[in-house]
Amino acid sequence: MDIKINQSQKLMQHISPEYLQTLNILQMSSIELTEYINSAIIENPVLDMDSSGSLSVTSDLLASVSWLSKYPMLRSSFSDDTDGKKYMESLPSKSHETLQTYLLEQIRPGALPSEIEEAVRIIVYELNNNGYLEEAPEEYAARYNLPVKTAVTAVSFIKTLEPAGVGARSLSEQLSLQLGRLGSYPLAQLIVQDFLSDMASGNFSKISKNTGASREDILEACAVIRSLDPRPCAAFGRYESAIHMTPDVIIDTEGGSIRVIDLANTGPAVHLNTFYCQMLETSNDPELMGYLSKKISAAKKLIYDIENRQSSMISCAKSIAERQKKFFFTDSNDLAPLKYSDIAADTGVYESTISRIVRRKYILCSKGLFSFKHFFSKSITNTSGEDISVQRIKASIARLIKSENPNAPLSDQAIADTLKEQNIIVARRTVAKYREELGIPSTKIRRSR
Repeated sequence: MDIKINQSQKLMQHISPEYLQTLNILQMSSIELTEYINSAIIENPVLDMDSSGSLSVTSDLLASVSWLSKYPMLRSSFSDDTDGKKYMESLPSKSHETLQTYLLEQIRPGALPSEIEEAVRIIVYELNNNGYLEEAPEEYAARYNLPVKTAVTAVSFIKTLEPAGVGARSLSEQLSLQLGRLGSYPLAQLIVQDFLSDMASGNFSKISKNTGASREDILEACAVIRSLDPRPCAAFGRYESAIHMTPDVIIDTEGGSIRVIDLANTGPAVHLNTFYCQMLETSNDPELMGYLSKKISAAKKLIYDIENRQSSMISCAKSIAERQKKFFFTDSNDLAPLKYSDIAADTGVYESTISRIVRRKYILCSKGLFSFKHFFSKSITNTSGEDISVQRIKASIARLIKSENPNAPLSDQAIADTLKEQNIIVARRTVAKYREELGIPSTKIRRSR
């Protein structure tokens, strides 16, 4: 056997640990960031933390916002009084392990090629609170500048992790993934893939007609399906329940202008320890100098990442307020169509950066507390060429159902027909999807109430 040595070039994308830190800090909630800083300080003696923040400055700013009187505990929490401090100390920290942490802990060292593992560590944060990936791998590849094949492989790997069903794009796929772990159930697989709604409505004759299976076999397969967990990721809770919902910024529009108040400076202020910095300047020990130099460099990088997170978040909030003026300046709760790419264009950063900034961040305004993500809405063009946000369409669906005759509730097709009369063209399946996202049950269930 001839042994040959071939030389070839291969272009591979590699994300450095430093850049991965930047990405992770961007998407951290305020409480997660505090926990991360506490851990960093334990590992790096060059870092110091001043836990007092800039409470006096923030307190003065909050005093100028009249509608904050509706939130007395918020105002007291940023003052120097004892009750305020007790309130801050009483805020619950992360009480449950997050789904992302649980999934990443399942990756064994060296089990994946480095580029796949890096993609997994990025895409895993695209999972929503129910453990679904809402977009195709190609979308993540474009968003994070990954090879499509790498993104596809990463998504496939996520679907192999526990709990079974994580990484699916629909309830049907989620149940299918769970069935795959149980063994060979071809009829059950066929039902969850093509006849789930028929199973839910008890239309077994249709299933039998299309599959050729007997009613007995269908009932047995349905029993297996019903034994599955439709919410396998529920044990990890929602981000909002695992992490206390506190505002990151305040958007105030009193006086007719937009003012964004940064609440981040109430958190721990991180800085370099002057003692160790002076030691580096005066020491002649090469080993000590090398150690301190490395730690100071890491500390500066962390401080930069924290400041970058805050400035990026404030820029994002300002852009949102400018583009959603109708919401902030009027009594209307309607939102204009808004995409990540719009805010990215305003702020001069990548769309993927915006998607990370808006995760688990909250805006407090005179109308209440809202997640950053609340203000993003895809659009549908009506027959007049006008872009209508999905939020507005959902509101229309909710109004139609609220005013329906309880003895003759509207079907999804009837709702689609009514919207068409309002120049809004949406398919019956789309109406069903939006209705489910609103938490509104089907026509059959509404009629039986």
